[in-house]
Amino acid sequence: MRSALLVLIVISTLGCGSSEKQQAAKRRSAQQSFDAGVAAFESGDYAVAEHELTAALELGGLYPDLYETAQATRAVSVAAQGKFDAAHALLDKLKQSGLEKDLLFSARSAVLAKQGKIKVAKAAWAKARRFNRNVNKFKY
Repeated sequence: MRSALLVLIVISTLGCGSSEKQQAAKRRSAQQSFDAGVAAFESGDYAVAEHELTAALELGGLYPDLYETAQATRAVSVAAQGKFDAAHALLDKLKQSGLEKDLLFSARSAVLAKQGKIKVAKAAWAKARRFNRNVNKFKY
């Protein structure tokens, strides 16, 4: 009886360790894809940025603030490739999911500016600044 209990404890402990290692590896992979996506965005390689950010989001495991940044940056990357309807659809979906409003309006402003809708883009940027005076502006 005692040895069976010991075996059960060992098995359950090993199982947890393996799962934790898998989760840690998943988080590392997501973080690497996120970092690669942000670097690609900053260098102007928007197709790679979209791909890497999508991979990071699909892997899961990103911290909430990075998850939101990945979502917004992916939408702006999509717009930078001229896929405006898709970018707006992503932002509309994010609006429903409760994305931080300053980040949402900052991303919307960037998408609208890329479309050449400068007046509406400025209004979206003003909304972003109302929610957070220190919000970062997306730059192409």
